[in-house]
Amino acid sequence: METEARGMSHTIGDGSAPRSVTLSRSEFEGLWGRLDEAKLNPYAVKNDSDKFNAKENYVIMKGVIPGGTTTYAVPKSKAPAGVKTWIDAFRRKTQS
Repeated sequence: METEARGMSHTIGDGSAPRSVTLSRSEFEGLWGRLDEAKLNPYAVKNDSDKFNAKENYVIMKGVIPGGTTTYAVPKSKAPAGVKTWIDAFRRKTQS
């Protein structure tokens, strides 16, 4: 039996509630594999006390709970095209 991966999408400021999605492990790996993590590395949040404006940034968290996560705060105004495409694909998954 294939394990599951869970994700959540939330648009800050539009009044909507967070939407969760459960994906098969292979679906998650396929989706995550399309995102170039090297492009995210400059936007990694260095420690939990770092502050960022969630309305002006794409906030992406990846990890295993328990076990730890990595958080990226990518300014919407500077987001590489691949990041925007990935976010749109993930949002579509949460709306289906």
